[in-house]
Amino acid sequence: MIKVKRKLLIVLAGCFSILLVLFGGGFELAGRENASPSDSIITFEKTFGGKSSSYGRSVAQTRDGGYIIVGTIEPFAVGGQDIYVVKTDLKGNKIWEKTFTYGRASGSSVAQTSDGGYIILGSAVSNSIKLDVFLVKTDSKGNKIWQKTFGGNKDDWGESIAQTNDGGYIIVGGTSSFGAGGNDVYLVKTDAQGNILWQKTFGGKNDDAGFSIARTSDGGYIIVGETHSLGKGKSDVYLVKTDQKGKRIWQKTFGGKAEDEGRCVAQTRDGGYILVGKTCSFGAGGCDVYLIKTDGKGNKIWEKTFGGGSDEGNSVIQTKDGGYIIVGSTLSFDAGLRDIYLIKTDSKGNKIWQKTFGGEGSEEGASVTQTGDGGYIIVGTTDSFGEAEFNVYCIKTDSRGNVYWRENYREQPLGNKSTQEPGR
Repeated sequence: MIKVKRKLLIVLAGCFSILLVLFGGGFELAGRENASPSDSIITFEKTFGGKSSSYGRSVAQTRDGGYIIVGTIEPFAVGGQDIYVVKTDLKGNKIWEKTFTYGRASGSSVAQTSDGGYIILGSAVSNSIKLDVFLVKTDSKGNKIWQKTFGGNKDDWGESIAQTNDGGYIIVGGTSSFGAGGNDVYLVKTDAQGNILWQKTFGGKNDDAGFSIARTSDGGYIIVGETHSLGKGKSDVYLVKTDQKGKRIWQKTFGGKAEDEGRCVAQTRDGGYILVGKTCSFGAGGCDVYLIKTDGKGNKIWEKTFGGGSDEGNSVIQTKDGGYIIVGSTLSFDAGLRDIYLIKTDSKGNKIWQKTFGGEGSEEGASVTQTGDGGYIIVGTTDSFGEAEFNVYCIKTDSRGNVYWRENYREQPLGNKSTQEPGR
C-alpha cells in the first residue's frame, strides 16, 4: 500500500507560544552566516499545539501579511485526532486556532480564498469504517461555514487543494474506491459550496496516488505523485497534465530501478514545471532529494539530487530570482535524529546554499513558500521543542535562510542549534 496512505492518520512526521518572540537559528552547513540582516526582515521559530501532539503539513502567507497553517492535533481524548488550523500575525504570534473533525480527521492542505476565508483539505474516518476526503470552508476568523466529505465504499483521501477561477476548488489525493487498480490518483472538482462537479482517476493496475496539484496558465491542472503501475522501477515520479475538465492531456514518469516519488509540483514562469520528491535510484546512495525541471509538455530538461543518502524533498516553489526553494528532511546533515532541510538553488537547479533546523530529536519539513519580504516561511513537525511529544514547527527565515534573535535592539545570527534550544 502506498506510503502516504499508511501515514494519513498520523500525518507526515511532511508553536505553542515560546517565551521569546524571535528565537532560534538556521545555520550554514559550511559554517556560520556572518551577514547582517535587514531591519525590515522578521524571522522567528515557533511551535504550536501546546500539550497535545500536533503535526504541521501546509502553510501559506495571508493577505494581511500573517500566515495560515494546517495540520493535525491529537486531543487528550483517547483516540482523538482533529484537523488543526492556526492563524498568526506576521511575527508568528498566534491570533486564533481551530479544530475540525468528522470522527478522526487529519489536515493536509490550506489556502486563503477570494472572500478572505480559508479552504481546508484533509481526510476523515467516520465510524472507524473507511477514510473519506474531508473539506472545510471557513470565514476569515476560522469559523466553519460548511464541511463536506466524499469518496466511495473504500478508502479515499485528500492531499492538495487550490481555488479555481470560478470560485470552486480542485483537489487531488488517492482513491481505492474508483479507478483501475488498488489505489489511483483521485482528482475532484467542486463548486464554491463544495459540491462535486466531476471526478477523475489516473493510474494503472497497481497502486498510484497524487500528492500535489497546481493550476496552470492554460486553465488546466498539473498533478504530481507516485506510481507503482507505470515507469521503470519499484515506484516512479508520476506527472499528469489535464485540461480544465480533468481530461488527461499527457502523463510522464521519472526515476530509475529503485523507489522514486514526486511530492510537490509548481508551474514555472517559462511555462514548464518544477517537481520535488525523493529518489532512491540516483544520488549519493540510499535516498536523496530529487528535483526535476520539465518543459511545458513534461519533457525533462534537467534533474538534480541533494543530500548524503537519507533525505527527501516535500515542497518546492520558484522564487522571485528565478531559482527554487525546497524543504524536506535530512538524516545526512542533521543535529539529531532528523532535521528540516532547506535548499536554495539557481534557475538551473545548482545549489546556492542549504540549511538545517532542529534539535536533538526528529524534525520534518512539510511546506515552504516565499514571503513578501523575500524570506521564507516553513512548517513541519518537531519533537525537539514544544510541550508535547510532537508539535507543529513554524520557521520564518530571511532570504538566505537565516533565523535571528533580538537582543538590545540588535539582531544577530545564532549558531548550531544542536546545542541551543529555542527560547533559551
